[in-house]
Amino acid sequence: MKGDWEVLDSRFRVLVVCTGNICRSPLAAAYLQSRFDELSPGRFEISSAGTHGVVNGAVPRQIARLAADFGLSLESFRGRVLSAEMLTGADLILTMERRQRSIAVQLEPRSLRRAFTVREFARILPAVPPENGIPAEQRWQSLVALAQRYRQPTVGSLALDDVIDPYGRSAATYREMIEQLLPALRGIVEWERQAKRARP
Repeated sequence: MKGDWEVLDSRFRVLVVCTGNICRSPLAAAYLQSRFDELSPGRFEISSAGTHGVVNGAVPRQIARLAADFGLSLESFRGRVLSAEMLTGADLILTMERRQRSIAVQLEPRSLRRAFTVREFARILPAVPPENGIPAEQRWQSLVALAQRYRQPTVGSLALDDVIDPYGRSAATYREMIEQLLPALRGIVEWERQAKRARP
C-alpha cells in the first residue's frame, strides 16, 4: 500500500520555518511554490510554520505588499505552529534563523540532516552537482542527502546564516529582510533551473 501511495503522491515537500509564521516564512514559501510550479509543475509542495506561530494570524500589510511585488497573494494565508508531524513529513526544512533550526531539531531529532537555514542551504547548492535524467523530486532527495556533507562553518559573522525578523519594526528592517532573503530564494530556484537545462 505504501508503494502505491508513493507513486500517486511523489511531490518533494519543503517546510519553511520562522518564528510567528506571518512574515518571513509565508513569503518565502509562496515565492518558492510559485517559481517551482513554473519550472516543475506538480513536483513540489511548499508549506510554512512558526516555532511560536501566530495561529490563524494574517500577514502584515508590509509582507502583503512585498508578495504583490512578486506577483503573489497571501490574502488567504493564516499562521500555524510548527509540530513534530510537520517536520516528519518534510523532505527539506528551511529555517530563517539558526535558532529555529535548533528548535526544529529538538522537536524532531530525525530532522537534523534535512534542516538548514535558508541562507546556509543556498550557499551549499553551487557545490552540489545535480543528478540529471531523473524526476525533480528524486533529484532533490539526492540533493538533501548530499547537502549535509557540504556544511561548513560560516566565514565571518554567524548572522550571515540568519534572515532578520522585521515584524513590528521599521520599513528599513523589512527592506533588510528582503535583501537577505531574496538572493537565497533565487539561488534555490536557480539550482533547479540549471538542473533542468542540463538534463540530457
